Amino acid sequence: MTPTPVITLPTTAGFSNLSIDQLLINGVQFFLGIIAIAAFFSIIYSGVAMITSNGDAAKFASARNNIIWAIIGIIVAMLSFVIVNLTYQFVTTDPPPPAPGPITLWDE
Repeated sequence: MTPTPVITLPTTAGFSNLSIDQLLINGVQFFLGIIAIAAFFSIIYSGVAMITSNGDAAKFASARNNIIWAIIGIIVAMLSFVIVNLTYQFVTTDPPPPAPGPITLWDE
């Protein structure tokens, strides 16, 4: 079995020696997190649009459809996260890398 190639990134960026597969899984997790955040804000925006529709049936229906699609987006993002982690566990013998922790701008 050949060893996994390792990319050495600067430690000042918050990275240590990451293998390519860990770098990819971190990137996918980050992207799925962005999708979930966008869907959450879409629900908030559509809720405000629904409240301010002032009885206009077309605006209310449009906001309702946006909420439905945002909920579907959150479900798809969560399922994608599960699928990526399960695939990673089946392909490698290593456990998946932990989710990134909070970002700090200074050392504590």
